[in-house]
Amino acid sequence: MGVSNGLPDVFSRKQKLAITAVLVYASFLPMLETFIYVPAIPAIQEQLQTTNYFMGLTITVYLIANGVAPVIWASASDAYGRRPVYLATSLVCLIASILLVFTSNVEMLIALRLLQGAGSCAALSVAAGTVHDIYPMEERGRALSTIQIGLIVGGVSGPILGGTLTYNFGWRSIFILLAVFSLVLLGLFYFLVPETLRPPNVTSDDPSSKLSHWRLLRKETVDVLKRFTSLRYPFIALAAFSGVVQYLATGAWSNQAIRDMEDIYNFNEQSAGFFVLVLAFWNIVGSIIAGVVSDRAVVQSKDRHGKARPEVRLTAPIFAGLFATAGFLVTGWGFEFRWHYATPVVLGFSFSGFGLALNGPIMTYVVDLYPNHPAAMYAVLDVTRYVFGSPGPVIATATVQRWGTGAQYTLWCPLFLIASVGSTWIRTQGYTYRIMQREWKEGSSDPILVENGEPGVENST
Repeated sequence: MGVSNGLPDVFSRKQKLAITAVLVYASFLPMLETFIYVPAIPAIQEQLQTTNYFMGLTITVYLIANGVAPVIWASASDAYGRRPVYLATSLVCLIASILLVFTSNVEMLIALRLLQGAGSCAALSVAAGTVHDIYPMEERGRALSTIQIGLIVGGVSGPILGGTLTYNFGWRSIFILLAVFSLVLLGLFYFLVPETLRPPNVTSDDPSSKLSHWRLLRKETVDVLKRFTSLRYPFIALAAFSGVVQYLATGAWSNQAIRDMEDIYNFNEQSAGFFVLVLAFWNIVGSIIAGVVSDRAVVQSKDRHGKARPEVRLTAPIFAGLFATAGFLVTGWGFEFRWHYATPVVLGFSFSGFGLALNGPIMTYVVDLYPNHPAAMYAVLDVTRYVFGSPGPVIATATVQRWGTGAQYTLWCPLFLIASVGSTWIRTQGYTYRIMQREWKEGSSDPILVENGEPGVENST
């Protein structure tokens, strides 16, 4: 069990598009849950008569669940298939959201936010497995980049929706909306997303065939945990570092940008939310371009060499750091020196959104490297960026208080550039280094499919 044998030739183009559309919506929901909650915190704290510490704990447990639970869900999806995990996690989200409407104390709020976070986090890691199942290698970049649009829209719309609902209808209306969205997601998964994981050929002599469901899940979970050892490879570590930097910077930006616009330019929440759409628009454009470029590079690699090398995907991420650095510098120092808002808000947000989106193919690259465990490896990178990237908002607040707004945005720029250098190394040297590793040699336990007798290459047909 646990081998991600996909079915790219079984599903029609229409079916693939329908599945991808559902996964876009699924990726939208966890980011919405994260950010729609923030504007309601003061109102919740006042009504539940609790402290800043416990309200902060409601955010912490949600992030912990988002960081840890993907390991379990990815293991379950490799053991039992994608569809049961999608249905189970959507149901968990629905139940948690309904119960949150009736929250009466902070202890109940903490427990239910933990449950909600555990249910919502499966979307991306398991979706990576589904994309690997139904799309050939030369189409995965566009598919995963499209799915990430849901993350962008959820992150941008969350604070705006949260503030509007809390002001007009009270904070409980937030969880009513999330319950409705979770119910819709459950229905979409049930009616539109079939099982995409091809059952492996397991004989009666295979030890896996004799495992109980619990022991099989435990075995798969241990296998996923072992995947963390892949971080010892420089090309995986650099890919993970890029994800951490992106998550750190995005968290810092989300924490400060709207606050800066309100404090410096006296924008109200609606006006600030409108300008955030500038970043979202360019983030979507960047995601689409990065996906198309990465897939085209795979096709060109196969045409030129008779084989496809995953490393060729990383053309766009090389330029990500340059655009993101330019955007953050213009935004930060535009705010610091109070330039006309068109400079930091329009120009700065545009470069920032476009640059951050160009890193998308890095996740597709890692999925390509592990055809037997795409969901598991996505979960590894997901956990890594959550664990090391979550302090972004805290660091941003502390930096602004100590050194000012310009310094806060500048802080992330060296990390952007280091990530771009790392992507350049993977793009130019990663393949040569990788095929020397035992894991990617022919006959290894988890090889890239071998084409034309050369290890480290996945057949893209």
